[in-house]
Amino acid sequence: MQLRDEHILAIEQRLHKEGIRDQQLHAELLDHICSYIEESDSNAFELLMQDAFQMLAPAGMHEIEEEQYFLLHLNKQLTMKKIMFFSGFATTFLLTSGITFKQLHWPGASIMLVSGFAGLIITILLIAANAYRHRDNHTAAHNVRIYTGIAAALLIAVGSIFKFFHLPSANIQFVLGMLLLNFIFLPLFFFQLYRQSVARI
Repeated sequence: MQLRDEHILAIEQRLHKEGIRDQQLHAELLDHICSYIEESDSNAFELLMQDAFQMLAPAGMHEIEEEQYFLLHLNKQLTMKKIMFFSGFATTFLLTSGITFKQLHWPGASIMLVSGFAGLIITILLIAANAYRHRDNHTAAHNVRIYTGIAAALLIAVGSIFKFFHLPSANIQFVLGMLLLNFIFLPLFFFQLYRQSVARI
């Protein structure tokens, strides 16, 4: 198929819509998609373009940019992931142990729970810093979902600590966190899972 200027413009707009902001990657993907379409005997441009995008990244073009960024910053990413996974494990261990101790009325439950929620806050802040650093590599919808989840988790964690120490506004923080979680984060999260599952069909 012979590509015209409007075809190339349509591909560029689609790449931009998919969240590709790196200029070099944008040019490479554009060249690859154009080559794929030009090598086809069909003249159905829209169908060929859809096939090319689907072939390159079934879950969305932003996936390619994320992988490129990850490879370029591999060591930093590995260090950050180790810290996040360790803090996540320690937080989960403290929270589950604290809940168990609380149910059995064993000593040390409150310390474990408070430490667990404090660890949760630290983990959330690490995730927030990582998300902010990579915000340009994601779509707006992805960023909204991540930041909403972070805000919800922070409110729930801080509200829980306030509850332990009988501080004011504990219930308000907890309820706000649950509202963000249930009515914004979870719908966006499962909608994204649905879109990815449909894209793989």
